[in-house]
This record gives sequence, C-alpha cells and structure tokens, in this order.
Amino acid sequence: MEIKNMLKQKRIEHKMTQEELSEKLYVSSKTISNWETGKTTPDLDSLIRLKKLFDISLDELLMEGSEVVENIKKRAEIRDIKICLVCVYISGLILSISDFENLFLSVLAIIGIFANGICGLYFLKKYVEVFKEDWNFQSKVGRLFTIGICLLLIVCFLGVIIYKKMN
Repeated sequence: MEIKNMLKQKRIEHKMTQEELSEKLYVSSKTISNWETGKTTPDLDSLIRLKKLFDISLDELLMEGSEVVENIKKRAEIRDIKICLVCVYISGLILSISDFENLFLSVLAIIGIFANGICGLYFLKKYVEVFKEDWNFQSKVGRLFTIGICLLLIVCFLGVIIYKKMN
C-alpha cells in the first residue's frame, strides 16, 4: 500500500478529519491533503509524529512508500547543490572585485571567473534535473532563462574586472 493510501486509511480508522490530523502533526490541512493525494510526501519529523500517533513502525511507513525515501534523498541533493552554487558565486564575486596590479594576475582572475561560470552552469543544470518533475524547466524558455542568468553573472564579473583594470 502506498503511503498516501495508508495515511488516509489510518486517519479514517482513527475517525479524524484532515484538519484534526494537521493540528496533531503541526502542519497545515493542505499539507495533509497533498500527502493523501500523493502530490507531496511527509518529511522525517512528520513521519516520526505519524509513527507515534498511529502506532505504525517507521519501517512500514518508509518501505510502503518508497517515494518518501526518494523525496528525502532529493531534498538532501538539493541542499548540497544549493551550497555548491552559493560557493561558486561567492568565489566568482571575490575574484571579480579583487585588485590585481599585473597582467598575469588579471588573466588568472578571468580564467577563474570562467571556471566558476562553468561550475555554476553544471550545478544549475543538476539543480534543474532534480526539479524537472516539479517545475516545467523542460520548456525552451526555462532553459534559455537558466543559461541567460549564468551568462549575465559571468558578464558582470568580467565587467567589474575590466572596469577596475581601466581605472
């Protein structure tokens, strides 16, 4: 039995409305509705509360609804990708505002910015791949927007270097 069906069945067995269950789990009734329709899955904290409330083993909850485990993995991957993206853009910003006095250091900075841009595109691509079922990034507009943002950041970084070099 899928977790969405199990949750609805247990809620009905305990003669609870979605609103009553949501109060006990500290989530909104819309969240309960999303769980029961399969739009989303409970997070770990909610799974532990469900275990205690309905006296269900976590094994049963996690094994019956493999989408829960996949959703937890997806959230962890998204967190890691966001951290990588932030590091890439911060290092690119530091490179672009650094004061380089000779040509060699300026060339190294430009190479570093391009490397950061490539890393940024890679992690942004991974981020889009993780979300491709949730968001409509498959469209041409979505792809163009993602590439455009990355190119804009690279141009901004290069613009700062060129401006600093000229002054």
